[in-house]
Amino acid sequence: MDFRHITTLEAADFTGATVRQLSYWANSGWLLPQVVVGQGGARGWVRSWPSAEVRVAAGLVDLRGPRRGGAHGILPRAARAIRRAPLARYLIVEQDGGEMYAVDTDQALIGAVLEAEGWLSVSRIRTVDELLEGFVAGPSTRSKSTGGDDERR
Repeated sequence: MDFRHITTLEAADFTGATVRQLSYWANSGWLLPQVVVGQGGARGWVRSWPSAEVRVAAGLVDLRGPRRGGAHGILPRAARAIRRAPLARYLIVEQDGGEMYAVDTDQALIGAVLEAEGWLSVSRIRTVDELLEGFVAGPSTRSKSTGGDDERR
């Protein structure tokens, strides 16, 4: 799918993240949205999300899980691992050494499991098509924002 402009509200809808999470992760450098100057509210700019970064955000949400906090050291490394492997299907974290890498096939996942010397944590990385499935261009299902994409808290 070729999407030229995904708003922050739409990215939040697709990934399950909150607008505040996306803003924090972008401000921290974990996510790399594009900034469109001359649009938006009082700031005079708005974030535009490439589909590849929406995929990275979804990977962070999936890795983070339902709990709050506790994953600050893991999330930036996970974002880099997912971004380095755009076709990856699984993110693997070795619990003992803390090594993190992404693999793109079931065979590579099985190989990593068989070669592991300790516990592994495996997270499935959703594809862009899975994230945007059922998307129909139009207004977001979230509440409307009047002053820019990060206003809703």
